Amino acid sequence: MAKSANQKLKLLYLLRILWEETDDDHGLGMEDIIKKLAAYGIEAERKSLYDDFLMLEDFGMEVLKQKAGRTTLYSLGTRDFSVGELKLLADAVQSSRFLTKKRSEELVKKLKNLVSRHEASLLDRQLQVTGSVKMINENIFIGIDRIYAAIAQGRQISFQYMEWDEHRNLVLRKDGDKSHISPWALVWDNEFYYLVAFDPARDSLRHYRVDKMKQIEIEDGQREGYELFKKAGTRAYAEQRFSMYEGVKEAVTVECDRASFGPFFDRFGEQELSIRKAGERFRLRFHVAVTDIFLGWIAGLGEGVRIVEPQAVCDKMTEFSEGLLKRHAGGPVKAVIFDLGMVLVDFRYRAYMEEIGFDEDAIAFFADNIVLSPLWCRLDRGELSMKEITEILKERYPQYRNEIEVFFTNIRGIVIPFPESYGYIKRLKDMGYQVYILSNYPDELYEMQYESWDFLPLADGAVISAKEKLAKPEEAFYKLLLNRYGLSPEECIFLDDRGDNVTVARSLGIRSILVNHREEAFRTLFEQLAVCG
Repeated sequence: MAKSANQKLKLLYLLRILWEETDDDHGLGMEDIIKKLAAYGIEAERKSLYDDFLMLEDFGMEVLKQKAGRTTLYSLGTRDFSVGELKLLADAVQSSRFLTKKRSEELVKKLKNLVSRHEASLLDRQLQVTGSVKMINENIFIGIDRIYAAIAQGRQISFQYMEWDEHRNLVLRKDGDKSHISPWALVWDNEFYYLVAFDPARDSLRHYRVDKMKQIEIEDGQREGYELFKKAGTRAYAEQRFSMYEGVKEAVTVECDRASFGPFFDRFGEQELSIRKAGERFRLRFHVAVTDIFLGWIAGLGEGVRIVEPQAVCDKMTEFSEGLLKRHAGGPVKAVIFDLGMVLVDFRYRAYMEEIGFDEDAIAFFADNIVLSPLWCRLDRGELSMKEITEILKERYPQYRNEIEVFFTNIRGIVIPFPESYGYIKRLKDMGYQVYILSNYPDELYEMQYESWDFLPLADGAVISAKEKLAKPEEAFYKLLLNRYGLSPEECIFLDDRGDNVTVARSLGIRSILVNHREEAFRTLFEQLAVCG
């Protein structure tokens, strides 16, 4: 039988078969290779194929061999691009605003030719895109692949999240504690990948910058939050969260603390941001179109961020804020409800222990095992008295018996009023508002300090957790105060330094201010009162 015209091209067809049909996870046995060559009209024998494999290796192609039972499988190991690199290239092509849909599809099809047919299917991904697209850092290849895998498998993921510090370094947030969320879509905005996901801890959709996600792992749990994701829609969510819209840009300076750096780095980029220290805080300078969307974005960052320059933009922010307050502040306010710790008084446990002579080891021990432990929560709830907790701790930690005695003997010094608290309460009373205290606090400690704290006698009433055997964020604790003093939720404003406490108050219809920075929080309070009356 005469050899076909293709016989001279045997080596090239062999390379094509290995290129298109094999990869690290898919190989071909010798019989399969012979059959595929025959489909091209090429005869082949085992012995000649062994020689051909050697020629391919001499040419620089890596031919891998792997046993599968009694069969030896052959595959091509040499590729110019990894699958992860090609996935990112395919995403970049699909997301380019200057390419038509047809042209993008043609280019992605060409990229598929660089891998096996099995791996080519992994490039068929629908990526939602907003804004312009730039290069992306290669260190997120693995993370993106794991997120895509979790989405494909309908699984949850866990990860650590990074945030910027004042030295322009990314550091672990929350001391490296892992978040557990349900991934739903990846969005590419400007030069960054963002993951849109459901966060069960906040019962809402959130977005995370993928290059700031570390140690991404696929979890066993099935994804949650589909209804929220379906209702929001990926593109609508992306446009709402990421778009600033265009306009004439001008230099703007904001003042904030280090914890608020992240959104500015994300939005304006490390190189576009000027940072300088301003006392205990920082001033960030950048260029932006000052639109209502930008002003709303600044307002959404919370009390810790404020515009300081130029004055014209500060005036715009004031007008914008007043407009928001008029639209959303609601009816008149009758009463202001305060938490105590870190709102009106300083819970200064470390300074207190230094004053009574504790060394660093003792301070760390008392912080971990007493002040920040579940035992202190039991003291707040009135489940233990000062005497009872003292005896429990002496028995549990005999090596610190003397220190425990000293700690509780002088306990009133662990909390002191902020100097301006009296002025705030006096001003509210002079304006005709009722003032109430709603606090998780040991009853005995409250009684010790009542007479010496000048602002407490000005209050119209107080509900203290230890006395009531209830505590925030239990709804019953808030309702107890409202019922006891005949208050309607909509007539009150509540200030607290814990997000979970504020969330519950708002769910009950109480207007609330989260106190991250006291000066900002009280300014917000009086601004709202000026609008509400």
